[in-house]
Amino acid sequence: MKLGTIASVLAVSCMGLAACEEKQPEAQPGAEAPAVAQPTEPKAVEAPKAPEVAPGEICKEVTAAAKGNDEAKLTSLVAGGAEVLAGEGVKDALVGALGGATCGEAKIEGDKAIVPLTTGAGKKAKAVDGPFIKGADGWKFDCADWLAKNPVKAAKGKKAKAGKKKGKK
Repeated sequence: MKLGTIASVLAVSCMGLAACEEKQPEAQPGAEAPAVAQPTEPKAVEAPKAPEVAPGEICKEVTAAAKGNDEAKLTSLVAGGAEVLAGEGVKDALVGALGGATCGEAKIEGDKAIVPLTTGAGKKAKAVDGPFIKGADGWKFDCADWLAKNPVKAAKGKKAKAGKKKGKK
């Protein structure tokens, strides 16, 4: 009796499995086989890009770095970085010119921008253009363009003599 019961249970189970299987359509002669979906490789998920910082905001960072004489920050914000700032008197001229400057509204044309800067105060206030260039890593201060329009002046008088004395030591 037990054997008959076990056989009945197994037979019913097998029938249930057979009924649950998906029936495949039979191929007709001359017809193409249905396409089988191929597993796809998971696509790499790109990290969300940081929002682009506008030239006017970079200008504010440049002037703050110049005012605080923060060479590392200034280097990171200048196109060409340390190489450009290494020129004789370049960093000092940039710090002197931009340290107290205020930035205006940027005028963007393609990958270049001009941010009007006001240096000095009162009667000594002077308006100059701050050139910016867009690279792969965002907007940077275009120091080469700045130097072309505002060449570094050689030190004269006591400053020049002090520089010569320092060089002899």
